[in-house]
Amino acid sequence: MKGTGWAKREAYSREDAERRHQLVDAARKVFLRRGYRLTTIADIADKAGVSRATFYVYFASKMDVFVVVAESVRAEFLAAQDISDLDPDDVHLVLTITTERALDAVVRNHTLIALLDHEAISHTDVKRIWGGIREGIIERTARYLADSASRGLVNLQAAPQTIARMGLGSVEAFALPVVDGRLERMRAVEEIVSLYLPLVGLYASRDRLTEEVDAPLNAPARTQPPPRQVQAPRGST
Repeated sequence: MKGTGWAKREAYSREDAERRHQLVDAARKVFLRRGYRLTTIADIADKAGVSRATFYVYFASKMDVFVVVAESVRAEFLAAQDISDLDPDDVHLVLTITTERALDAVVRNHTLIALLDHEAISHTDVKRIWGGIREGIIERTARYLADSASRGLVNLQAAPQTIARMGLGSVEAFALPVVDGRLERMRAVEEIVSLYLPLVGLYASRDRLTEEVDAPLNAPARTQPPPRQVQAPRGST
């Protein structure tokens, strides 16, 4: 009997998770089509094929489900900033790969990000939520840069938060021409990283940028080669 009870509970849990996902997916589609202000709970329920009463089982308000939709973008950015598969001491590699992943996240979500930016202009709750997500992304990058500087890996030419803000802004700016097909993805990553490097006191050839962008994301971590030693002319002291 006990086993049967657990089986029923797990079945209900799976059903709840599926229904909640169904509502979030429907809400995302309706928000993208109508915007936040014009979307109603009835619109979301109709799109999901459920009643308004069912909607309220899972969410207390339209803002509640909108937060979940917005958080999906945050989750993708956090995944893009995950460097557990990289050598954290190779700042150049970390900046290249995380820039590539962040660009992919923006390209995948460019329509939703545009909606969030637009709604944040006139809706204080949306501004607070989206602003908090963006600042969290910036702060995480800034912490990595500050830690790298404290260990002598980089020589920051500006405050970590300023550099991180520039990085996110550059990713968003370069994403649009990538979406439109006016700029190749690899070239966009190269250009963004080339903006990053002087600000962290690093310089590298375009050959290395291309090599790192082309590398598979699960490739073994690589370290920067040691500086080339310049031999002094004979007879010098």
